[in-house]
Amino acid sequence: MANFSIERCTIDYSEAISRNNGRAFWEQPMWRMNWPVDMTRDYLVGVMEKRGFMRLLQDRESYRHQMAVDLDTRAVLGYIRWQLPESALGGGGGGGSGTDVPPWPEAQVPDVSPEELEKYRSLRDTTPWTPRTDMDELDDVNDAILKRIMAERPYIKLDYLAVAPENWGKGIATALVKSGIEAAEKLGLSIFVFAFKEATGVYRRLGFVERERSIQDDTKFGGNGQYNVYFMVYEFRRPA
Repeated sequence: MANFSIERCTIDYSEAISRNNGRAFWEQPMWRMNWPVDMTRDYLVGVMEKRGFMRLLQDRESYRHQMAVDLDTRAVLGYIRWQLPESALGGGGGGGSGTDVPPWPEAQVPDVSPEELEKYRSLRDTTPWTPRTDMDELDDVNDAILKRIMAERPYIKLDYLAVAPENWGKGIATALVKSGIEAAEKLGLSIFVFAFKEATGVYRRLGFVERERSIQDDTKFGGNGQYNVYFMVYEFRRPA
């Protein structure tokens, strides 16, 4: 039996979530390539810790955040972020509840006071965020495919999935994604994800299907020549 639970994120866990995310994505060469060559993992994690509060609090209406937490130590073992389509936020079709209760409330980060919000906003705005700016041509190709698929129907977007390397192979990523699938099916919505190759196995095992892929040569930016991105969907099928 897994010794962790899937819970909604709260602001108290922000720094631990940022540490998990930074350690996880530092192992991904394509993500690390987005940063200056002299940037260290520890420095970037420190920056993410300061900016992470607002990442959890911004656009609370549409974003949902979950974490895997060790039941004994309360350590954060993994994190996932989802974005609901506009059609799901109000009344009407496409998953909207038509009530004052927000959709999927159990994954919505609790709000904070205006004073706390301003403090976290100031911390974000005064903390340097310096990714490379010369790689737009790679992202432009991927963004065009993403927008085309997302325009087909209302999708929940699986926006971010991170499990730190010391917790790989424990079923954490699978549990996080499964939790979102359960919520999507209750809302009657399909899911879209823009995935790196390393995560595609998890998605395929859970029923995602590859819709398209983008294979680009990133050697001129310092990459290994394989800037590969996979566009995958989990299709909601209404019971007959």
